Amino acid sequence: MDANGQRFWSLAGEQAWVRQGAPPPVHDSERRTFRLGSHRELGFTESPDEAEERRGRPRMTHDRHGTHAFVDPVTNEIHGAGALSGSVVLHAPDDPVIDVAVGYDEVLYFIEEAEVWLVDLRGRWDAVAVSLPDFAPSRLAARPEGGVWVLDRNDQQLARVTGVPLPREGARERSDLLFDPKEENPRPPRMVRVDLGSTDAEEAIDIATNSRGRTVLLSWEADASSVRFVASDGSLGPRQLLDGIERPFSIGFVDVDTLAVLVAALHTEAEGGPLVPGGTQVVTYDGGPSDEAGSRLPLGGTYPLLGHDGGPFARGLDEPVRYGVTGSEPVAPAPRRLIQIAAPRHAMTGNLVTPPGAPLDGGREGFEWHRAYVEAHFPPGCGLRLYVRASDEPVEPAEEHEHVFGDVEPAPGLPHGIWSTMASELPFHDGVLPCPLEPHRAGLFTVLLQRTGRAVTAIRGRYLWVRVELVGDGRLGPELAAVRIYGSRFSHVENYLPRIYHDNRFGTDADAPGAASPADFLERFVGNFEGVLTTLEDRIANAHLLTDPQTCPEDALGWLSSWVGLVFDAAYPAERRRVAIEHAMALHRWRGTARGLRMAIDLLTGGAVERGKVVILEGWRLRRTFATILGADLADEDDPLLGGVVQSGNSVVGDSLILGDDFRREFVALFRENLPERPSGSTLDEWIQWMVERYIDPHVVDAFFDRLAHRLTILVHAEDTELLTSLRKIVELETPAHLETEVVSAPYPFLVGMASLVGVDTFLRGPEEPPGIVVGESRIGGTGFLSRPAALDSRLEGGTT
Repeated sequence: MDANGQRFWSLAGEQAWVRQGAPPPVHDSERRTFRLGSHRELGFTESPDEAEERRGRPRMTHDRHGTHAFVDPVTNEIHGAGALSGSVVLHAPDDPVIDVAVGYDEVLYFIEEAEVWLVDLRGRWDAVAVSLPDFAPSRLAARPEGGVWVLDRNDQQLARVTGVPLPREGARERSDLLFDPKEENPRPPRMVRVDLGSTDAEEAIDIATNSRGRTVLLSWEADASSVRFVASDGSLGPRQLLDGIERPFSIGFVDVDTLAVLVAALHTEAEGGPLVPGGTQVVTYDGGPSDEAGSRLPLGGTYPLLGHDGGPFARGLDEPVRYGVTGSEPVAPAPRRLIQIAAPRHAMTGNLVTPPGAPLDGGREGFEWHRAYVEAHFPPGCGLRLYVRASDEPVEPAEEHEHVFGDVEPAPGLPHGIWSTMASELPFHDGVLPCPLEPHRAGLFTVLLQRTGRAVTAIRGRYLWVRVELVGDGRLGPELAAVRIYGSRFSHVENYLPRIYHDNRFGTDADAPGAASPADFLERFVGNFEGVLTTLEDRIANAHLLTDPQTCPEDALGWLSSWVGLVFDAAYPAERRRVAIEHAMALHRWRGTARGLRMAIDLLTGGAVERGKVVILEGWRLRRTFATILGADLADEDDPLLGGVVQSGNSVVGDSLILGDDFRREFVALFRENLPERPSGSTLDEWIQWMVERYIDPHVVDAFFDRLAHRLTILVHAEDTELLTSLRKIVELETPAHLETEVVSAPYPFLVGMASLVGVDTFLRGPEEPPGIVVGESRIGGTGFLSRPAALDSRLEGGTT
């Protein structure tokens, strides 16, 4: 609510609008803005016969090491190439190869007749084949979790291939005389049928996956084409028609949210001549998730196919999808990435409207809507039109009132939004537009809501419907972050000037067409000053926000922190500094203690101690013996060595009974080395008591305890250079001078006998890729693994053929 008591309705984010148009505007979830959708006019004619022939060609496949595999059309052999000149034979099938794909599990899959074959790229096991009755495999797509999807070429069926054979060295012969219920290979190669459950009108053509595991199925229909997304269990999503094309013969992902299809096109060799086959077109579509059936419009952009061999997309493990190119026989060149020419195409217009049945509600009849603020970016030639409709009834009226922003040429008399020097009309707010302010181009724009061509231009009505039309030039478009509508209008004329200046027209008199009345003109004229003065009054009325850490401007945080005696490093982000200032009193109260240090680290690192990434260990706690003493109450729920999960670190019965290894007495080893062996005939209690009296000098014990006092060790469970640097600065500022502190990196999750204090230097983390061998650094049996890459060309890194 502003200084005049007006409240506002904010229209920002995907839930606030319904998108309309062909194509509709696009919502950028990262920038939280709307922009015009990408659009392309398809100006070619398809060749169904060419598409039918190309859909059955075997494709190429490529891995992450820059090598690729292809099928020799003469010998039918599968070759690997890319590491050196020439190629090597990966497999020699007996029957024609239909499709080939490399998997995420380092396995080469290919289709031969009615079987799917598995070839290990590391050569650990012999090639095997799997199949299903009444299933004719035609296309493969790798699954990130391992295995491949397999598409049937005759019936609407899908299958999963999972599992791998055991390595040759790992298998052992079974004896019929030995009862062994455990299966030798718990994950043998299997092919499992998945019922798609789609209609008979759809003919499945191709299948593709992206690096995130999203799977899409391409189908032909009578006079159209469609896609469906496939869930991990094989269930199909809603049918989405591909607008503008009927017979695409291959599909892939340009990126994780953009689909690309190949279309066999016709062209003319001479102007006015007949259409002849030739050429391939790439058409892209939005590949984002959708839970509703509908259609997908082609996106703008040009993707040239340089030297395309006419076949389907190559299959790989990353984006963008690649295509095969022609080359000298018998070695096929490496497939090329699909790259867009930097010439974007956008729709000329697109609409955002308030959801049906959900207009803005002023709460009373005759509510007068005041002003609109728009946060947007308008490149040259771009802008938007703001339309509003008001009514006292919850039924949308026919008449709407237009306001323009940016480089939109307004009709005579239409109100035009003006640019404001402030990022937001809200006091001390930085705005939500994710780009810097630019005069008359980017930032905050405002306009007085009015209806043109009426005696009284005020817009009155309890309910308000809003429509925004984004306008671009086809190459560029506006970016809209938010629209805020204010009401009810606070009239400076009616509140501060005599009645002679008031507008007394109502009803039909107010709605009369023509020029605005003199009183209405005065109202709008004074509104120009009100728009400036209200924002100034708001800042004065909300000056207390300058002393609130959460609302204080970022450049004033240093000034505010000086009030409470806090000093920050310039590298700390503003969000962390705000939190620290907010908790300044607690930091001062506990400063100089382990609790205070823990609090400071958590506040300035985003909870590193709470998440277990940083552990603070006080040296005096290491006085505890690591043996089990039965009988003494040594409970300490705050002991970091125990993590607070038990009531006692040691259990004691009697005075000196210690359970532990006779030859490694931690209780004594803490203080003295080279202890004598236990004399024969003496009891355990007698031997311990004798050693304590003879070898443990009280001065030695006191010196040992003194070395552990006034010491702190801060363990960091990561090799994070930035975090280590920040911690050292925090520790230097937050610990008293008499404390010795040390920040130590503890990157190893668990080393038995070396780093195995649960909750201190032992922690859990996700699996990591094994590092490779580094000359001069790696140790045998230590770090690093030596193995050749599982590449399609086995000559890479010196592999054998």
